[in-house]
Amino acid sequence: MSNIPCWSNVFALGINPFLSLYIWRIPHQFSDCSVILTATTIIYDELELSYHWMTKNLCAVFGYSSFEAGATMLLSNSPSLNSHSVKAIALSSIIIFTTIHAQDFSDVDGDRTLGRVTFPMYAPELSRVTILVAPPLWSWALIHVWNINPFRGYLF
Repeated sequence: MSNIPCWSNVFALGINPFLSLYIWRIPHQFSDCSVILTATTIIYDELELSYHWMTKNLCAVFGYSSFEAGATMLLSNSPSLNSHSVKAIALSSIIIFTTIHAQDFSDVDGDRTLGRVTFPMYAPELSRVTILVAPPLWSWALIHVWNINPFRGYLF
């Protein structure tokens, strides 16, 4: 693995926010989300932050949350996020951060070969307990945060 970024990828990813803002005249709030997503992708791939479990998970959180923010603003036809949207994206980000390592269990050998340190490698027992405990706890928490009828919430 080379430590030199593939500048053609950096250029290709970096030009998208420019085109969005100046050529296609998309409002800057959407371009802000695009810039964050682009920067996260470059940091994750080209600067190799995917090689440590914490920075790998944080990049995933920033990538998903910037995408969620842009999509929410676009679908709501609003240049800003209301308090419910901010709360939903924040909760989604926390859930992603505490559960995204589930995808790393199946490829521990491949990650080890590449020199990556994923959460299942760093803390094998804790990572398994987290996946066992987090989804039911998040379900319970979301039922209460969003004031869903407990009967309906627990059926879900």
